[in-house]
Amino acid sequence: TGIDDPNTIALTNLYPNPAQDNVTVTSSVPMNKLTVTNYVGQVVYTGEMFDATSVELNTSSYQAGVYLVKIDTDNGIVTKQVVITR
Repeated sequence: TGIDDPNTIALTNLYPNPAQDNVTVTSSVPMNKLTVTNYVGQVVYTGEMFDATSVELNTSSYQAGVYLVKIDTDNGIVTKQVVITR
């Protein structure tokens, strides 16, 4: 028992952060699914990745604020925060 170190699940990165129109998500292990939720918990994006290690999200329609990006991999789930500015 214990707390899993997120870095053992997957080395992930979101950039730029803060962002405006696009966010690139990279992972050291293939991603299966991405889910983006806003600060009130509404899902604003969900997509199957089919073993991609890099994906670009178009965030131009997102309102300014803090979003959580849940990255689902074969090794587990990592959640990262990204700030969208306008």
